[in-house]
Amino acid sequence: MNEKYKCKNCGYELKKDELPCPECGCEGRDIYVELFEKIKVSDSLKLHLKSGEKREDGKLKKEIISQIKNGTERRIIKDRRSKNTQATFIVWRDGKLHHIHDKTSEQIEIWLKEDNIYWDREEKLYTRTTSKSNKSTEVFVDSDGTEYMFLVG
Repeated sequence: MNEKYKCKNCGYELKKDELPCPECGCEGRDIYVELFEKIKVSDSLKLHLKSGEKREDGKLKKEIISQIKNGTERRIIKDRRSKNTQATFIVWRDGKLHHIHDKTSEQIEIWLKEDNIYWDREEKLYTRTTSKSNKSTEVFVDSDGTEYMFLVG
């Protein structure tokens, strides 16, 4: 908070306890107060996309649940187009794929280390490559040359 004191008559800037005005002798003064406050705006968006198609057991063939808050998107993708449900948990931060967890039988979980290099709990490295055929699929190659494909959208 900033305070300024000025003579009511001539506008001379006064000290806090200075009266009368040394310039004109006036006893009146104006007090100017500036207040500063920081405001943090937080946005949140939750999205639940469902395909219209259902399996024979009545479950939807594909669902995407996405929540965006403060530059971070958490996405769960459930793909039931085959007999076994594939579930993938994905975290995007500031537009970069940060964490991916395949909750199906393979149980792969990797985190962003730097640029397109990811690693798992055992510090095994994976390189992110681009899928030319399908933009909703991410492809990672481990140090042994094995490819892992994740449905991300």
